[in-house]
Amino acid sequence: MTVLEFIMNKLILSIPLALCLAGCTSNAKIEHLEHDIQALNNKINQLQQDIDALRPEIQQVKDETARAHYRLDVRNSPYKPRL
Repeated sequence: MTVLEFIMNKLILSIPLALCLAGCTSNAKIEHLEHDIQALNNKINQLQQDIDALRPEIQQVKDETARAHYRLDVRNSPYKPRL
């Protein structure tokens, strides 16, 4: 076996090993990213639930504001509306 053949054999063996190690690193990164994505999805779901819980309160405030504006308009209007 010549020196060149020896180097080529080492190179041929080291390439799959390097690819295997790179694959393990990539898998760990992918798993970490999947975990991060899942955590973000959980936060999004929690925020959506919070928003949904606030919707009735927001609507109630809007309704009360509209009634208050109507009362102010009636009070400040020179013409009294017929109800």
